Amino acid sequence: MREIVIPDWMREVLRKPLGTLYTGCNAIERVKKDFGDFENLMTVGDIVSASAISSWRIPELCIVDYRSKRIEISDELKEVLRGVELREIKVKNPPGRITAELVEAIKRGVREKRTIIVVDGEEDLATLPVVLLAPESSVVLYGQPDDGVVVIKVDEREKERVRELFRRIEIKDKDIDENLRIFWSGEHGDRDC
Repeated sequence: MREIVIPDWMREVLRKPLGTLYTGCNAIERVKKDFGDFENLMTVGDIVSASAISSWRIPELCIVDYRSKRIEISDELKEVLRGVELREIKVKNPPGRITAELVEAIKRGVREKRTIIVVDGEEDLATLPVVLLAPESSVVLYGQPDDGVVVIKVDEREKERVRELFRRIEIKDKDIDENLRIFWSGEHGDRDC
């Protein structure tokens, strides 16, 4: 399986919010108020995806693994996630990695919209390729365990921040998938999205 393995130092960096952190049980309501109307909402994580669906709107792209903090989510939350009409894509993505399969699914979901990607493994790192592949002015939400919801308004500056993180990782697999190389270098432009 072609993949990027996230080093320990980067995991430490990613424990800090990549965007604006909203805390408290009404975090989604405050995000909704602050961001108003926009075209593309993308969510990474089961709790944040279910919260967006039940109290705001259906995201154009949801990425879930039916777990929260490594524990299976409740049947009630699964019902919320499964109860909307979204195209489902299933992928494998081991913990601490970003696989080519996940990146391809994200590209497809961004392009086709109304998609839920169900990850066998871990979806936590999917925020990084989502920010790179999402159209500018998209809003990406992801859960920050025990803290709240992080909001990233996608623009060129946010994309460059993610690219810079990737540039600092040494690619050990010389046969890494061309699509990962393209997203890694930032050469994908909007032609694939």
